[in-house]
This record gives sequence, C-alpha cells and structure tokens, in this order.
Amino acid sequence: MSARLRVAWWSPLPPDPSGIADYADELLPHLARFWDIALFADGEVAPALADLHPVVDARDEEAAIARLPGYDAVLYHLGNNPAHLGAYRALQRHHGLVVLHDASLAHLVIHATHLAGRTDRLFAELRALHGDLAAEAVRRHFYLHEPAPWDVEPLRFPLLGRALGAARAVLVHSRFAAEQVRRAMPGLPVEVVEHHALPPPTHVSFASTAPGAPVVFCTAGFLTPAKHIDLVLAALAKLRGRVAFRYRLVGTVAPGFPLYGQVRDHGLLDHVDLVGHVSKE
Repeated sequence: MSARLRVAWWSPLPPDPSGIADYADELLPHLARFWDIALFADGEVAPALADLHPVVDARDEEAAIARLPGYDAVLYHLGNNPAHLGAYRALQRHHGLVVLHDASLAHLVIHATHLAGRTDRLFAELRALHGDLAAEAVRRHFYLHEPAPWDVEPLRFPLLGRALGAARAVLVHSRFAAEQVRRAMPGLPVEVVEHHALPPPTHVSFASTAPGAPVVFCTAGFLTPAKHIDLVLAALAKLRGRVAFRYRLVGTVAPGFPLYGQVRDHGLLDHVDLVGHVSKE
C-alpha cells in the first residue's frame, strides 16, 4: 500500500460563519480516510476538528508558510472575501492547488491591495488583466463615487490572474466557473468537482399543504451588493398585497452594505426576515 499523502489545507474553518468553513467541515472527515491533513487556520478552530487534525496557526504567516514545503500537496481555498487573505498571500509565495469557490476574486483583491495601502498594485493588476477601461472604471468609483464595478457586474473584472498564475491546478464547482478559469489562464489544469449536498433531513417537510401558506423565497450566503438583492426586493414589492410571501435573507451581511435600508425603502419590513448566519442543522 502506498504511503498516505500529507496535505496542508488552508481555508476558513468552523466556527467561522461562512459557507466555505461549513464545506470544509463536511468534507474533512471523508478526506481524512485517504490523507493526513493539517489545518492551516487564520483563526479559532472548532474543538471537534482540532481533535482530529493537527492545526497550524496561520495568523503567523511567516511561520506557517515556512512549513508548507513539508507537505505533499497544499490546498488553498479561495473565496471572494477577506477571510481568504492569508491563503491568497501564502499562495503567491508557495504555489499549490487552488479550490476556487467564486468565479470572481475582486473583493478579495481589493482587500489585498487598495485596502492594504497598495492601490498602485491594484491598478497595475487591473491594467494587466483587464485593460485601461477597467482601471478607469475603478478610478471613477474611488474618486468620483460611481458604483463599484465589482458590485454592478461581478464578472466583468474578476481579477483572477494573480491567484491563477500561482496555481498548479484549479478545482471549481461548475462548468461555468471552469470556463472562466480557462478564459483567464489558458492551459492551466482545471477540473469540476460539483458542490456536494447532504441529503435532506428526514424530519423536515419541504411542501406546505396549509391553505394560503406564503410562498417562501430565500437568498443564502455572504450577503453583498453583487447578489443584486435590490432587484429581488423591487420585484417582490410589486407582489405585495397580491401574493402572500416571505423573503428570507440567510447569512452574514457584508460590512457597509445597507441591506436593512433597502428592505425598508421597498416597504417590505413586514415581509422580509434578516436571519443572519445559521448553523448547518
């Protein structure tokens, strides 16, 4: 029997309130049957995981990066928010396999450059990857307060180049995302591993037979302007008084996103539930 692979896994982990942390929590017990996995964590790790895997405190980035050559493979999980800054920076210095959870990394790159005092690097990346028009659109956002292009059209300037340029190969969750990767970095190996889904709990009924029960709509995940919740609210506002409905917003609201104000402005405070982050159960 061949020796088990030693794998470094760098991602958000429970109790971090993110879908990618939940994704890791669900997959790790299965992958641990085949690999010896060390968890590189930028924060606290739930005791149930820490009892099963060695944990490397990645908040000390220099020390964590120095340990990466000791592993057979490094998996960097990248999503489009600042929770992935540590993994993104480490990837630039120690190349590895990228699990790309979003087809745009613009928000992550903004945090790694502009919000870290490196606006010059952001504009250099924009020009190199997407041309002068992209740099001009972002300049107008920063200095003329025009809408952020990554919120209006999330895939127009996805800023994938620096991450993909450091990746040895990429895993994505859809054929669409795979095409985005191939367009941004031709020749880079990319494979689709469909997002897993747990079977529905047997004790939950998904069909309501109650007469007049409201139709329930839901938007789940990290709630940002890029999800265009404002358009959903505008559409639902037209149904008010004609159709019984509830709209549930499940997830953490991005800092600075005036979601409550949008709900109020559409007159839907009595129809919308701002649930916040929820447990897997």
